Amino acid sequence: MPLLVPIPTLSFESLPGSPNLTVLEKPLKVLGGAVTFADGKPFDQSQQAAAGFLIYRQQAGLTEIWNEAMKLWFPASSTDVASLKPKPFAYQPGEANPWQGLLVPAAEQDTTFKDAATGYQYFVRAYFVSNASTGSLSGLSPPSAQVQFTSLLDSLRAGIKPRDGKKIDDTDEIQLFLRNANRQTIGSVLIREEAGAARVEISNFNGSGTPQAMIRLLPTGDIEIQPAAGREVKILGAMAPLFYQPADAAGNPVGSKRWLS
Repeated sequence: MPLLVPIPTLSFESLPGSPNLTVLEKPLKVLGGAVTFADGKPFDQSQQAAAGFLIYRQQAGLTEIWNEAMKLWFPASSTDVASLKPKPFAYQPGEANPWQGLLVPAAEQDTTFKDAATGYQYFVRAYFVSNASTGSLSGLSPPSAQVQFTSLLDSLRAGIKPRDGKKIDDTDEIQLFLRNANRQTIGSVLIREEAGAARVEISNFNGSGTPQAMIRLLPTGDIEIQPAAGREVKILGAMAPLFYQPADAAGNPVGSKRWLS
């Protein structure tokens, strides 16, 4: 007779407008309901040989399970859960969900939780094994709801971001950014080192994160002004003659530079 294990609940602080998205650096609670034997009798802490949850991830139809001992992901369809060590539950008697566990993705370095941009979605399944005195029975819950992760920096509405993979004190590129409520960048100032000099790009973006207008200060000292496709460069007030680079609708240079007459 197997143990009957209910679907676990994930409790976490989601981002505004994204109910299944949370940050890697914040804790995620796994809450498990009461477990019973097949005859309806309750299963309690004194009867456990194992009580915890297993971590799964899914992308493009492939579901994998985390093997803590080997520090690797394996196809879930060909993995015997009895061979795995679940992350432990603590038993809290009297609680509506007495089996409780904690997961801090950023602290789980070996599991390499991926950013939501990669398409990975994560879920857990609660796993229990009773002790020998109760017949060494086991039970695996149905999957929990799925959750995706992003970094704390990527969850902010505004900030300064170094080049990917770099720290702020060891980077050759920084970006000052502002995002909308959906965490899409709507404006930025990018400063990048190139051959000991700086390239500076001031850009704005539409609500989907697609670049629109841009001003570039090049390491050579040149200045480029690029409006969004179909838009114009407007100068208000008097100006001296200008030297410009024609471009096509996509913003690609066309022909040689000309004086603006």
